[in-house]
Amino acid sequence: MTQNDTTIRIVESFEQAKGGLPGKWLAPARAGAIDSFAAAGFPTPRSEAWKYTNLNRLARAEFDPHAELKQSDIAHWAHLFIHDCDRIVIVNGRFDVELSTIGKLPAGVTVSPLSEAVDDIDQNLEKELACIAPDEGAPLVALNTAFMRDGLVLRLAAGVILDRPVQVVHLIDSGDVAIAVHPRTLVVAGDNSQAVIVETFAGSAGSGYWTNAVTEIRVGRNAGVSHVKRQSESN
Repeated sequence: MTQNDTTIRIVESFEQAKGGLPGKWLAPARAGAIDSFAAAGFPTPRSEAWKYTNLNRLARAEFDPHAELKQSDIAHWAHLFIHDCDRIVIVNGRFDVELSTIGKLPAGVTVSPLSEAVDDIDQNLEKELACIAPDEGAPLVALNTAFMRDGLVLRLAAGVILDRPVQVVHLIDSGDVAIAVHPRTLVVAGDNSQAVIVETFAGSAGSGYWTNAVTEIRVGRNAGVSHVKRQSESN
């Protein structure tokens, strides 16, 4: 692990951003996560899990984790949208209600953006969010926990079978602003349930950005979750 000026800047930016992050009840978890990241710094090849991945260039770069950008025209990405699905769209790290579509869901199924799901304290959510993917020994997971603002929360009760996929689309169109986004997807599938989840990541040409995504999935007995990830990022 390495501690450098970028690590320090990120910790300082968290202090500036924390008041505007959703889910006030998450404040203790966020504070513990940023402390964990500050202590560990960015992973290096000396860590077994990162033996073949050198993050030195990333660690030296500067990305703004709380930049607020104007809504951009993303019509040219419409081809990424799956037809006949429930869809959550996140643009530059924030939920876009106009592009998202959630149809009539079977009883026992909830699909919502993370920013809305964490509005109220939910005992089940407290036991799931940031618990399936622990921060300990995973500094980039910790960083996501500290800064997570939006994403997908999908819950399926026991025995529920979704007959259409759920798609979460992450679009970056930041122009010349180098932003950092930390989306979180949480899927909890009860016993004997089934679902298909498609995560799509795309960025406009010329945009320089850092997407530090974390997906947590808990699958019950005899349940099946097909998880598909499509990347259409900028260079």
